Amino acid sequence: MKLKKKIHLFSTLLMFILLVLATVLIYFLFERMSHNTEYDQLLGRAKELTAELSKLETEVDAGMVLRAFIPANGAISIIDSSDKQLINVQSLAGLGKVDGHVNPGNSYTIDQFEGTEALSISMPIIWPTGEVVTMRMTQLLTDVEENMRVLKYVLIGVTTFAMIPITLSSMTLGRIVTQPIENLITAMNKSRQSGTYEKLTGVVNGNDELAQMERTFNEMMEQLEQNFLKQEQFVS
Repeated sequence: MKLKKKIHLFSTLLMFILLVLATVLIYFLFERMSHNTEYDQLLGRAKELTAELSKLETEVDAGMVLRAFIPANGAISIIDSSDKQLINVQSLAGLGKVDGHVNPGNSYTIDQFEGTEALSISMPIIWPTGEVVTMRMTQLLTDVEENMRVLKYVLIGVTTFAMIPITLSSMTLGRIVTQPIENLITAMNKSRQSGTYEKLTGVVNGNDELAQMERTFNEMMEQLEQNFLKQEQFVS
């Protein structure tokens, strides 16, 4: 593989990998932030509901209070100490059957409901009867999934369009690096075939390594030519 192709391939591949890694990182960070935002909102609603339930003296009106605080596309379950469901209110049929078990040390859990993520939180509360029960609140993350879908398309589009200038710049870089080398190879081949001391034309007056290489080659060829002429004069 020629040097130009190696520079083009490796620089483009490296930038592509970096872009993909950055895209994936942005996607999952945004997803985590979205889940945390939904959790904070759900937790605030749960605390308000707990405050309202603490005002009840009997559990007769508990169901009405739960329905007043049920999230849109959500469900609320009250579970006693024997893991028996006392009350379940839901805005979507079947949503109350989501497991929603939050492991110790976690703030919330994510389950799947009909192909959509559902975020659930649990917290102990005092039931109007004086019994300590667990309130489980679940929110379907429909809006979050839609936002994540849009973000995915945006990131894919940005990555695709970003690869266009990156590819062009890597091709330009390959030409900049290899053009002086190709000129040097051409001059050396001409010198070998014609027996003359060919020099590079159009040498750049720069301070980079490639310009120095071109000037050094011309100086070397000029010195060799002068030495050859001196030898011819000495022999004659």
